[in-house]
Amino acid sequence: MANIFEYQDYRRYLRETFAELKQSRSHLSQRAIQMKMGITSSGFLANVLAGRSNLTLSQCRKLAKVLKLNKSETAYFETMVLFNQAKTIDDKAEYFQRLLAYQQTKLKVLTGKQLSLFSRWHYAVIRELANFVDVRDHKTLGQMLDPPISPAEAKESVAQLLSLGILKELANGRIVQNDEIVSTGNEIRSFDVVNFQSATLDVAKRALLKCPKKERDISALTFTVSEECFGQIKEELRQVRKRILNLVQRDTKPERVYQCSLNLFPVSGSQREQS
Repeated sequence: MANIFEYQDYRRYLRETFAELKQSRSHLSQRAIQMKMGITSSGFLANVLAGRSNLTLSQCRKLAKVLKLNKSETAYFETMVLFNQAKTIDDKAEYFQRLLAYQQTKLKVLTGKQLSLFSRWHYAVIRELANFVDVRDHKTLGQMLDPPISPAEAKESVAQLLSLGILKELANGRIVQNDEIVSTGNEIRSFDVVNFQSATLDVAKRALLKCPKKERDISALTFTVSEECFGQIKEELRQVRKRILNLVQRDTKPERVYQCSLNLFPVSGSQREQS
């Protein structure tokens, strides 16, 4: 079936999806789909596809269920419907940004030994510096880091990243990234990743004291929420990370490496634990 993340017009997505279902001789005709949605009007979907009628969010969710869309696909479908049916420029702009956040980027999920990228905080920084620095100059490379590392440490780091396939050497000898964007995947359990996150918090504390305000953005929030709201906030943060990756991917002239840490954790016991 059509990849929903490649669309921004939900009507075109539905037309092409329905056409695929028809070609595959599926029993899911438009009439059958309407029946599964609990809609008796025979021309309902035809009117939606023609732009004469809109989908409500309730109908949108029922249709997503019939088409067997997963959770992220359903969320994208709902956002696409809201974007296409928005009445104001501001609403359209907001929903368009959400669509960009959901759209899949060229992201490589690390596995096995490659998670060693996170065994030292500066490995990830060196990987990013390879975008605009000749990492073969180990002295300069080490001095580019903040805090700096020795030329020997820089040399060892580049060799390690090459052996892991995180960096690669071109025919002209230049060393570059092997993949544009990499990720540990969601909810990965790795001691190296935990160490990396701990080390970045230490670097963040150093930045708070050393970096001028114009070169950093560090803030903190403290609030009380339910378990349900906590889950919603986690999803919002996940979407923020995806939007940031989209911005990074479109940036063609990088000048500096930044570390962005988004932290959400409890600082009290739960009311449920007290009852």
